[in-house]
Amino acid sequence: NLMRALSIYKSKSLMVLFDTMGVLADYVGPAIGEGTLPTIYVPPILHLWIHHPDPLDRILFPLMESLASVALTLGNNFQPWALASYEHAMRTLELGLVGITAAAHDVNLEEDCDPIVCCADLLDGMVEGLRGNFVTLLQSSSTHPPPKFLTLLHTLLSASTPAIRMSAFALLGDLANRCPVVLEPALPTFLREAIHCVNPLYPTVCNNAVWSVGEICVKFRGGNLEVLTPFVSEILERIVPLIVGTAEGIDGDSEDESLDDEEYDEPKKRSRKRSIVPGLVENASATLGRLARIDPAFIKDDLPRFLSGWCEGLARISDLNERRDAFEGLVMAIQSNPHSILSLPPQQRATTVTALIFAVTSWHIPDASKFVTSELLYGDYAFAPFPVKEVGEGGSELWRQLGLLLRELKRAIGEGWDEMTKMPVNVKRLLAEMYQV
Repeated sequence: NLMRALSIYKSKSLMVLFDTMGVLADYVGPAIGEGTLPTIYVPPILHLWIHHPDPLDRILFPLMESLASVALTLGNNFQPWALASYEHAMRTLELGLVGITAAAHDVNLEEDCDPIVCCADLLDGMVEGLRGNFVTLLQSSSTHPPPKFLTLLHTLLSASTPAIRMSAFALLGDLANRCPVVLEPALPTFLREAIHCVNPLYPTVCNNAVWSVGEICVKFRGGNLEVLTPFVSEILERIVPLIVGTAEGIDGDSEDESLDDEEYDEPKKRSRKRSIVPGLVENASATLGRLARIDPAFIKDDLPRFLSGWCEGLARISDLNERRDAFEGLVMAIQSNPHSILSLPPQQRATTVTALIFAVTSWHIPDASKFVTSELLYGDYAFAPFPVKEVGEGGSELWRQLGLLLRELKRAIGEGWDEMTKMPVNVKRLLAEMYQV
């Protein structure tokens, strides 16, 4: 019925149809790619898109978005249509960029950017779906081979319009994660652009730029530090203020604020660094952890300034891979500079130790709970075990390292540990049973 509607519907009805197909791909999942099913619906959608007389027609935007969802969901099963989709998306991008250059002073500039954003999102869906095979796709293109793709990507990353940069940095991060080999020839250039756009005055761009820096950092673990090292100081200059709350556009309170038992009840109330876009502090904390995971020497000397805020950000990271990487970086950083906590003034030390304990506790929040609540702290004991299986590779070792870190910290602080931390009863039980603290 959906395919019959393609030949009947016009304008707004077609837009609704494409939206429906995108929702189906998002919510039905891999089932839409079973057997020969994709051959029924992908070719007619692709034919309508490629042969439409105006590639920038707004009616095509939901079509491109639905193709992005289909490409992501089908994965490598999308390969029969990947080349045609890629090349037409690149042609549309080029036309769109010409259009916004001509309309630089037009009041409708944001609308003129919509086809560019849709094409970038489609390319992103293909990157996520094809993964390592995306580089093969680029190499098979006669019209837009890898160098041309990288040039166009750089144009998007440096565009003056925030909406374009936001989508471009999402694409950059997914390339770094799924198909990093594509980026190698231009990695320093892209890293420079990402750092430059870590500016919370443009929150959604900043969020994606921060995340893409973290994804790029993962690539450097184990080598090639000569490319990353020249950028480390500037990365820290941009990232740390997001975490401690001193960046313009981020509210922050004093670093000396202490935490009592009651403040455990609502973690959001304890945060000194509320971002104006969800996930910004979490992404900044994850990126900092991934940087420390490469080489803790990058950040160890500056730890006292941001460790408390960093721990609070780490506690809120939801993606398990990012969380694992970030906590591994935290452990390595503190182990490389244990005095980053011990040398703090008493009140600030108490704040930092409490934040660290809260961060560790966040690994044990049951699935049914989103935050640490008063009931979880003082009611019936309900903390979950450390999710070793869910974390996957490195999970067991991270759990062991967190316990070792807490025990060493308690031993170093000595008799003042209990007075300093003032932990709720269930947190004390959690640390005793899970970490022997």
